[in-house]
Amino acid sequence: MNTDFTIRIAQQPDALELMSLFQETVLHINKRDYSEAEVADWASCGNDLSRIKDMIKTHYFIVATNQQSQLSLIHISEPTRLRR
Repeated sequence: MNTDFTIRIAQQPDALELMSLFQETVLHINKRDYSEAEVADWASCGNDLSRIKDMIKTHYFIVATNQQSQLSLIHISEPTRLRR
């Protein structure tokens, strides 16, 4: 497994991959902790590509990519204090 990552601010060309990553995470990972109805509702928030693009403009998205172009993200919508 390659552990060399590049950390950067998300850009508009990332929107499609971020949409897919969000939905896959909700549908496959978060389903362990939430009801089927909650998961379906939550995943539907990522159905609109224009909404994802707007969020990239208005929220603080940080993405991590590796040489295989796999994408990970953190998204902050309100001022917050990050701790290690």
